[in-house]
Amino acid sequence: MCEIGPSDELRQRAQDAGVACEFTDWHAVTHSASANVITKVIAALGADAPDPWPRALPDCVVIREDLGGQVDVHVRSGADAHVRVKFEDGTQLSLTQVDNWLPDREAGGYMVGEASFALPAGMPTGYHALALLSEGQEFETKLIVTPSLLPLPAALDGRRCWGFAVQLYSVPSRLSWGIGDFSDLGVLAVWAAGRGADYVLVNPLHAPALVPPVDPSPYAPASRRFISPLYIRPEATLEYAYAPSEVRADVDAAQRDIAERASSWSHLRRDEVWQEKCAALRRLFVQSNNNSVLACSSELNNDTVPNRRAEFEQFRAQQGQTLEDFATWCSLSQELGQDWRTWDEQFRSPGTPEVAAFREQNTEQISFFCWLQFVAAEQLRGAQQLATQAGMAVGIVTDLAVGVQASSADTWASPDVFAHGVSIGAPPDDYNQMGQEWGMPPLNPRALAATGYAPLIEVLRSALSGVGGVRIDHMLGAFRQWWVPNGTNPQDGVYVNFDHEAFVGIIALEAARAGALVVGEDLGTLEPWVREYLVARGLLGTTVLWFESEQGSAKPPETWRELTLASVTTHDLPPTVGYLNFEQVYLRHRLGLLTNSLEAELTQAEQEQRYWLDYVAQHPFEASDETSGTVSNAATTARLDDDTEAQVLGLYHALTLSPCRVLNVALVDAVGDHQPQNQPGTIDEYPNWRVWLGGPAGERLYLEDVLISRRARRLAGMVQDRVAAA
Repeated sequence: MCEIGPSDELRQRAQDAGVACEFTDWHAVTHSASANVITKVIAALGADAPDPWPRALPDCVVIREDLGGQVDVHVRSGADAHVRVKFEDGTQLSLTQVDNWLPDREAGGYMVGEASFALPAGMPTGYHALALLSEGQEFETKLIVTPSLLPLPAALDGRRCWGFAVQLYSVPSRLSWGIGDFSDLGVLAVWAAGRGADYVLVNPLHAPALVPPVDPSPYAPASRRFISPLYIRPEATLEYAYAPSEVRADVDAAQRDIAERASSWSHLRRDEVWQEKCAALRRLFVQSNNNSVLACSSELNNDTVPNRRAEFEQFRAQQGQTLEDFATWCSLSQELGQDWRTWDEQFRSPGTPEVAAFREQNTEQISFFCWLQFVAAEQLRGAQQLATQAGMAVGIVTDLAVGVQASSADTWASPDVFAHGVSIGAPPDDYNQMGQEWGMPPLNPRALAATGYAPLIEVLRSALSGVGGVRIDHMLGAFRQWWVPNGTNPQDGVYVNFDHEAFVGIIALEAARAGALVVGEDLGTLEPWVREYLVARGLLGTTVLWFESEQGSAKPPETWRELTLASVTTHDLPPTVGYLNFEQVYLRHRLGLLTNSLEAELTQAEQEQRYWLDYVAQHPFEASDETSGTVSNAATTARLDDDTEAQVLGLYHALTLSPCRVLNVALVDAVGDHQPQNQPGTIDEYPNWRVWLGGPAGERLYLEDVLISRRARRLAGMVQDRVAAA
């Protein structure tokens, strides 16, 4: 069946809505979208019915501090118009009207005129308001003035830095509950700081649905606004410290039991971990509510012990209705299941009388879910404090997922800011040749602007709270997103354009206020100007060694972009040892994800590796080891664990030859792991996001094993020596 292309009228509607009718694939071939897909996407945007009445003010105005701009207002023909800025600090500025010769037009039975006012450069950055006064009426909208350039964190003092990347859940200590947690993160950060690292980059810590089965993917959360309580260490809470001895003994016994069971698991079992950890946390919460000591710290005669209950209530008040709605959703999920779309109609919105009654009847359970967020935020801050106290300039860097599940708490609480009937994905490319559909509803750019970008601001503030930086997954989504209508093949989607000035500007504003490091994952199919734009705004991009090639050979690291975070591999590729053994090819072949033959893919992969291994052979390196002296790629491999370690060291040496400001060492590479953590395009066909950290022989490693790893010391030492010498 032949798909019908868009008519000229539909093309114009698509252009007005920011929907692209064509895209160019990784082979430079242009494809046209069908009229059916374009129509569905326009409808999902809410752009299928034009607004006949021009609004008095735009939904939101975003400008750069150094550029200024212009705002167009609409009033009755011949009416007066006065516009002023109301700044955050309470001061005001009247704007100057500039020429606008657009003729008046009829709308809604009236003639409407447009007037323009200049927004001067040099206004302070922040969230201000624009007020229009006309015929005795005042209209108001948000004015956001963003930094023109985001500086690197001041603590770096202009120097280059490096750090580790880790999937936190995959590297528990023997004292944790079968999953890496915030206490483990603090220990890892202190160890990394001792090796010279300035940061630890972790997987997204977003909250999942806490009803079995708990989704293993940190990139498909139930909320990007809140933290996963799976990472809480119960024994590290103040509630545990002041619980009766018998309660502490029961918690200790539960920890030993789940840790022993987890030691025999081939992969992480989040459901079992959460069942045990939740029971322990609930007991501590109930105990603290009944514990007058925690409720009134004066009885302890110890000024260092906070008034715990007051702190919790203050946290709850600061988080506001967003936290109450999230905790209510969590509580409802325990009763009705994790997908709110299957609930009875009266519970599908937080504002119904039935939900209000549920809140009244379940105050303790809702308080428990609020308390989990209080404790999780506290323990994450604790890990950050340990990192900076140990000497890290940045500390913990979290990862911001591109979206949430369609059944999530965020879509339940704020359905109007999402586009429904479509999913975010990616067009076909060399690594996912059939395209991707991620099952996550995108934020609606029109609805976002109408809220003054409040949901985006909330998510960013949450991601930057109590940490030193954030990596933004799929940064290209700030420019355009690949939308796939439900029931459509991923390769048949279309691009929807976003207001990148607003997105990138708000990211820069929030990061500047937090003094944070920001890394944007700018990999994939993109327009050439996008990376230049990010550089101009001061946001770090992403460089992956395996993707840096030109004309069939290695692209010399000396020519790489400066404002990027450079790594050898990513979480969507195998660790470097596995990559060198072609595990990414064999796995995709077993799962039926290749469009070419296995032989053709192996040949291509071997060619890609060969030019990098040739580069390594031509660029000698040295790596110090506390026990065996100095080794190099010209030395015998007897002084290393194996031949592959020398290749891994050489590839990381290549990173250090680049001008990239931030270098990244994957913890899996530091210990010689080879197992992929994720295979894009699969769910349960492969145990994505459930793979333990392992060693060269496939043996499972705990955090304690990392801390004494000679292999990790060699790699970290080589990178630190090169960065310090630069």
